[in-house]
Amino acid sequence: MKRFIPPLGNKNMALKKDKVKILGEVFDDARIRQFLSLRPPSGINKDFHLLEKAYRGMNADNFASFVTFFVLQVSMSMR
Repeated sequence: MKRFIPPLGNKNMALKKDKVKILGEVFDDARIRQFLSLRPPSGINKDFHLLEKAYRGMNADNFASFVTFFVLQVSMSMR
């Protein structure tokens, strides 16, 4: 007995990534701080959104700097 396996989506659909990975992008402090101004989509926690975007968009050293700026911003907003 053969199992029916439905076809996957549109055969014309691209199977490659549509985003070009940029290597060696320079992240100075000003560029890192720009991530703090990103706005989350409706229904998404702002802090989670900022941390996820920074984590996915930076290397480890830049992300460590971002976390420092993030914690400072959060502590300043609690005053």
